Amino acid sequence: MHFIAILIVGYAVILETTFAQTTPSDDTSSNQCCHVVHGRDGLPGVPGVHGRDGLKGDKGVRGDIGPKGDRGRPGKIGAKGDDGMTGQSGPRGPPGQNGSKGEKGTDGLFGMRGEKGELGLKGEKGEQGHMLTEVKTNRIAFSVAIYEMYIHNAATDVNLLYSHLYTNINSSFDEDTGIFTCPLSGHYFLSFNSGEHDSTYSIWTKFPNIALVKNGIEIVKTGSTKNIILSLEEGDEIQVKLMKGSGLRCSALDNCNFLGYLLFKN
Repeated sequence: MHFIAILIVGYAVILETTFAQTTPSDDTSSNQCCHVVHGRDGLPGVPGVHGRDGLKGDKGVRGDIGPKGDRGRPGKIGAKGDDGMTGQSGPRGPPGQNGSKGEKGTDGLFGMRGEKGELGLKGEKGEQGHMLTEVKTNRIAFSVAIYEMYIHNAATDVNLLYSHLYTNINSSFDEDTGIFTCPLSGHYFLSFNSGEHDSTYSIWTKFPNIALVKNGIEIVKTGSTKNIILSLEEGDEIQVKLMKGSGLRCSALDNCNFLGYLLFKN
């Protein structure tokens, strides 16, 4: 707007100067009445403001169909659609070839018990068996004890001799030697103890003081009571000994016992 105002003022000044130069003086006004001198062309005016948009014209005539464009690029694969309805079963095909024989399956459940059959004919009398002899052979057990014995600081190992015999089935225990000789190979339960314990006894007795011996070799030692299961072969010898440097006291109230029996044969 300021620029437009300046142009207008400048244009007025130019017109005033031009008019002053062409106007006659008072001396010659009478001789030159009504004479007009044309001025120079003025400067171009400022461009006007854009007018408003005109009214929308009528719809033109539809043009001709253009040529077919090139084929576009394939689009992305769409999401999987829902499963369609199951179709009708097709015709049955011809039978296939027989397959190879499979492995044997597991045994099935037992069937129901059948009805009781008729009583059969009586069989012939069999030979006499040997059950009593077999049972007697497999019954092996012994149990012995010492009621009175006092040994202090034994100078050597002492094989204990048991004076009281409770049980000796199959006569496998020898009272004279204190040795049990295994008559049948098998597993045997054996138990033995070292007699009474008191303050005097504990002072001079070395612990353990007795041992179970198999064929001259110490198997297990104790200072009180010991239970053990051993696998024995026919002919093995088992006994209890007092070890060198220890003592032993057996009494009627606290016996020194030794026992064993066959659990099962090998």
